Amino acid sequence: MAGAVVAIIVWIILGLAFWEVLSIVIAFNMAKRRNRSKIGWAIWTFFFGWFAVLVLWPLGAKHMKKCPQCQMSIPESAVKCGHCQADLTSVPPAL
Repeated sequence: MAGAVVAIIVWIILGLAFWEVLSIVIAFNMAKRRNRSKIGWAIWTFFFGWFAVLVLWPLGAKHMKKCPQCQMSIPESAVKCGHCQADLTSVPPAL
């Protein structure tokens, strides 16, 4: 009986470790797509776990484009880059 309890506890710990690593990998990937600090997001996710992934994932980089000057991600509707202040009204839209 005690062996079964120990086995269940071990499986729970392994499962939690798996989900923690998976959430860090997902947060690392999300930071990479947004040109943010990958290590910072991974550390933040380590402490806040799935909460970070569940909250940040829906805030994804939808409707984003790259600035032709600085290559940073900016909203598709932007007329001026927030990073380098480049004027985007004279640039033809990307195909």
